Formats: sequence, C-alpha cells, structure tokens
Amino acid sequence: MYEKEGHFDQDFENFNNWCDGYLTHIQRESVNLQNDISNAKECLKLKGHKVIGSAHYIPLFIASILCHNWDYTLIIHFFPENRPYLYKYIIKVFIKKCNRIVVFDKAVKSYLIERTRTKYEDKICVMHTREVKKLPTVQRNNQNQKIQILVIGSLNSSKILKPLLESIKRNKYENIEFKFVCHGINNRLIEDGFDLKKDVEKNSVIFEDRFPDLNEYKRLLNAADYLYLAYTKEYGIRASGALLDSLSQGTPVIVNDNATLVGFVESYKCGFSYSTTQDLFKILSDIDNGKTIKPTFTDNLYIDFSEERNRKNAKENLLGE
Repeated sequence: MYEKEGHFDQDFENFNNWCDGYLTHIQRESVNLQNDISNAKECLKLKGHKVIGSAHYIPLFIASILCHNWDYTLIIHFFPENRPYLYKYIIKVFIKKCNRIVVFDKAVKSYLIERTRTKYEDKICVMHTREVKKLPTVQRNNQNQKIQILVIGSLNSSKILKPLLESIKRNKYENIEFKFVCHGINNRLIEDGFDLKKDVEKNSVIFEDRFPDLNEYKRLLNAADYLYLAYTKEYGIRASGALLDSLSQGTPVIVNDNATLVGFVESYKCGFSYSTTQDLFKILSDIDNGKTIKPTFTDNLYIDFSEERNRKNAKENLLGE
C-alpha cells in the first residue's frame, strides 16, 4: 500500500515498477488534521505489511498510536525544519517502532541519525528513486562559445538567487553566460533589488520568466555546463529532483551549503559548493579564467543510482525478498 501525495507521484511509480506491480496505490485528499488522522487510521487498519509515503507525520503518528499498529515501512522524504523538537521526537519513535525507514539519499539518513541520536540506524535504508545513467562525455562548447551556467525551475521561497545575482552585479566574467529559465524570475529580481538595465551591463545574462516543458527542460540541462542550485535552511534535508536530473544529463552543479546538496557533491565529485558569497565569487572566477578542472563524476554515482541496484533495494526493503 502506498499513500500518494504530490511529490511522491514519481516515487510511487518507480517503486511499483521495481516491485513488479505488487504495491497498491491509494490516493487521499487531505483537508485538515482530523481528516488526515482518519485517512491514516483507515490505511493502518488494512491487513498485512504497509509501505506508507506521507509528509504528514503528526496525523500518521497519532493514528498509529490509536491503532496500536506499527507493522509498516515509512518513507521519510525530509526532516521538517518547523517545530524541530516535535518532529525529532516523532521521527525517533517512528525509527524505533516501524519495521523499516526508507529515505531517498545518504544525506537524509545521516541527518536523521544525527538529529534523533537513534540506536536503530540499521533500520534506515537508502533507496534512490531516480536513475542516473552514465552518458558518454560530450563537448558542449566550442572555442567561440561561453561557458553556460543555468538556473532552471519554478522559484519558491526556499530557492536562493541573491549570491549569484550579486556575483553578476559586482564582477565581470568574460567567458561565462548566465541563463535563467525560471517561472517567477521577474518578481524575484525585484525582490532582490536587481536592476535589469544597470546590473547586467558587465556580463552576458539571459532571463526568461517561464517554465519549460519536460523535453526542453532536459535539453537545457544537457546544453548547460553547470547547473546552479541553492536552497534555504527551511527547505529541509531532502533529495533534489533538479540535482538528480542534472546528473542524469551529465551536467555538474554549483550548490550552496545545504546539507543534502553538499552531501551529493562530496560523495560523487559532481560539482562545487560554496558557503559565502565570496566563495561563490572565487568559484566563478576560476571557471571564467579556465583554472577550474571540471568535476569528474565518481563511479559510485552510477552504482548507487543504477536500475539494477534500485530494483534490488526495492524488493529487499519494500517486499522483504
């Protein structure tokens, strides 16, 4: 059984494929806390082992106590940053009492162990829900083209652009083109005090306020030399779809010091990370001057995210085979 909610759509499809269609998909519409608890109770009363993916930890926790039923595997997508002490307690209990906890990357597992100080870390298994294929090396730019740094996707309050915009405003880059294909970029430029006429004079910058369709999204990632990603602390510790999609296209990343993003960069040597705006200045300057050698993706990336490993882990951790 899988409770489908928003960002779990693609994950369910992959899990179900790897489990040869044995999972049953149940879709719930959550309106308020009472309905959330009722829906969770209904799921937990079903016979047999259950695999539950839900971001609503509090209703599930209450329902599991009322049902006295902990015979389930819980997929934890992220650790919420609001009310951290409450979620620390709830997730620690989940880890202790559930049969298994599934997380989407190593950084989330490490973070859960650190925050909860659990003694049951062996129950937490890592399952990657997106495949990253090893693509042949391609030369994206010829000598007459600039190195392209891409920012793509819808802009929400958790995504940080100010350090990159500050870099564009204050420094001149002869060999870099900055391309923003983002829904909401025009409003963000106003919010961050970026002047479209004055602040782009030094550099090659493209702003497109839109979200591309899936095919164009993949083409843009493949054409870029780097993908820029930066998230606030409130984003939480979770897997980044855009990061995984960029790696699937063989495109390295430039990220801020969000724990998940840094974990990927350090584990798989797939990009660069910065903590301060000055750090970002240095990375961009090195790229502009040809001093930075492009990241070499480690083979661990393709092993950890392989279709074969995904299927094996799904059957072992979700079906118990």
